[in-house]
Amino acid sequence: VDITLLDGTKLFSNVSFGRSGTAADVDGGAYSLQARVANTETVALSFADVPVSNGMNYTVYAVGLLTDNSITAVVTVNTDVGETQTVELIPATAQLRVSHLVPGAGPVDVYLDGNRELRGVPFEVFSDFLPIAAKTYTVRVTLENTMTDVIPSTDLIFDPNTATTVAATGLPNDIQPMVLLDNRESAASGFSLVRFVHTSPDAPPVDIVAAGVGTLFAAFDFREASEYAPVAVGTYDLEVRFAASPAGSGDLIKTFPGVALNSTETISLFATDVAASLNAVRVQDSDDE
Repeated sequence: VDITLLDGTKLFSNVSFGRSGTAADVDGGAYSLQARVANTETVALSFADVPVSNGMNYTVYAVGLLTDNSITAVVTVNTDVGETQTVELIPATAQLRVSHLVPGAGPVDVYLDGNRELRGVPFEVFSDFLPIAAKTYTVRVTLENTMTDVIPSTDLIFDPNTATTVAATGLPNDIQPMVLLDNRESAASGFSLVRFVHTSPDAPPVDIVAAGVGTLFAAFDFREASEYAPVAVGTYDLEVRFAASPAGSGDLIKTFPGVALNSTETISLFATDVAASLNAVRVQDSDDE
């Protein structure tokens, strides 16, 4: 393995089983560390915000097995007064949400590293956020109770303390995953944080306009997502329009009346289905529990 920071900076390189790396000097602070398969980006294990103090010597032992998910790490600390302490590190976690946004495809199953985690996810349905270990997973999406791929095996890295939505998008003859980094923090009082995601496979680039207010999101194409933007709370009639020309707002495609934006909520608005039956799905991203 290589032991790295989140950005891939190597602290220890190509350490094999039963071997140890050469001691490295680091500044005191909090480090998020990853164990990666040597010379790859495949993450086997992550630890978030590991505290390191100046004047102490640390030895980190990787223990357990990958195959049964028992892998963890134990740290011995040799202090400047000659004492030795042992601390078990807690592997870092992430959150994963999955959605099926492929018109015309039946319910799907979702596999992580060959294990079926979700069964029978219908069209336009979003799973809850699932807690997972922060590492690299092989993600596969199949038609329900079959081995027919909707999304073939794809390796994705989930960093510590992040939330990610993986959406199957496209048409049955051209399906690709859309990977979105989610914001689970609450918005400021009096505002919603809102993101727009375009997943209608045959719809042109669109603007999202709040009637009587103005354009909220401009010129987003299929498989594009906006940043989160603060919008004052209220109930809005949202219009999906062809992306505006230099002369002004584009022609109306569809109106979604009475969309409520609530105080402190962080949400995503997904344009879904084909253009002829365009739909909008509102999902909550913030963790208000």
